[in-house]
Amino acid sequence: MERRLKLKSASGGGNGVGRSANCYKVISIHPSSIPEDISFDRMMIGATFPPINMTGFKAFLTNIDYNVENLDFLLYIQHYTKLFEAVADEERAALSPPWTKKDEEAAKKAINNINKATHKSTPSIAMAQPNLPTPPGSSGDESSLEDLKYEAQHSTRPRTGDRGRIASMGRSMSYAEMESIAPFVRYDSQHLHPEESITEGVEAGPELPISVMNLWKESQRIANAFILPNGPKQLNLSSRERELVLYALARNNHPTSFSVALRAADHVLRNDSYPKFLQLATPNMNRIRQQFAYSMGYLCILIGVAYAGVMSMSKAEREWRLFAIPLIVLGVATLYAARRGMCLVLHSLGHYQVKPWEVYDPEHAERAHANPEVFLGGKYNSESRDWVQRYNRRYAMRKIFDKEAPVEEPRIRDAQNIIFGQGLFTGFLASVVVMAVFMSLPPANDF
Repeated sequence: MERRLKLKSASGGGNGVGRSANCYKVISIHPSSIPEDISFDRMMIGATFPPINMTGFKAFLTNIDYNVENLDFLLYIQHYTKLFEAVADEERAALSPPWTKKDEEAAKKAINNINKATHKSTPSIAMAQPNLPTPPGSSGDESSLEDLKYEAQHSTRPRTGDRGRIASMGRSMSYAEMESIAPFVRYDSQHLHPEESITEGVEAGPELPISVMNLWKESQRIANAFILPNGPKQLNLSSRERELVLYALARNNHPTSFSVALRAADHVLRNDSYPKFLQLATPNMNRIRQQFAYSMGYLCILIGVAYAGVMSMSKAEREWRLFAIPLIVLGVATLYAARRGMCLVLHSLGHYQVKPWEVYDPEHAERAHANPEVFLGGKYNSESRDWVQRYNRRYAMRKIFDKEAPVEEPRIRDAQNIIFGQGLFTGFLASVVVMAVFMSLPPANDF
């Protein structure tokens, strides 16, 4: 029975999936040296092709780097920006202006003032879990006159009114829906009746169009998923970054109000995740096929040297020894290419081996959350992941000749052509040295 080779975990030894890039020499791994035609920005706009396209990058983030929430956040913001730009011209007056660097600095000062006031009033009470903040004027928050003037210039407030006015916006809306659309609108249900309207003590503002109200609802949905603590896709933000984003979202519906979180997510993806992805995506074969290529390279060299040695010991003419050159060239070229993560056979076909995690079924991700080792408080073993277990159950020959796909990215093809040429040149030099030794030997005439 064929021996089964196990796929080591990313946190394991040097042969693991997460560390397998250490055995390859790839095009580039530093963000500053990544070629422009396969840069992170071009990948994000869909200008790159397999194996370094958006689909492969998302599969890598989901199953290897565990950082997919940052990419999802960038895609959500791109979609939100398109919604913002699609608002009709006659309704754009209700939109918020861009959230600038000056606004961000003013928000930092306002947050510092609020935090100082909070610590002075309740020094022994722990800070409550942060939520989307409420602008002054719609709640009982204490703010400085400077903050009130600042917010009056940068806030787009919906008109506060009774239930009849809410229904007149085009569809019947409950208080819960209104709260999710514009979190700073407050209603006192104990003193409000259907036939009454708020006309005293509340400053009436312009009524927001449905498209603008939907923008507030979409920004609230993004904040609940990515910004607020314990969200389903919570970003790894510092407390100060989270406060700045929430402060901006409560007062502004422009896409730039997410700028603080956007910079943090973009920095991680651009400078850490994407270079690591290129390390694993540029080789056209997996680890086991690389070992197989090493074996074939050494075998070709051994056969070539043995053939030249046998011809040197025979009565054959010296010219017969030259037939060992192709075997030595092929063997050295195979070793050279394998060292750089390229299989010559796959390169000749224009294919690459699909990574094990790219054929992973996303439906099994939900089952991983119920893993007994994690659910019962045990130490998590990354080899218990479903796609790793299924891959380890394959026999070695199936892993060597695993699923293939065509290489469509021109930059990868060009780099592989360069490696192929360098391998042939190295093999030719090695064969010249070896054959110079055998050609200098006199015939032994043993047989």
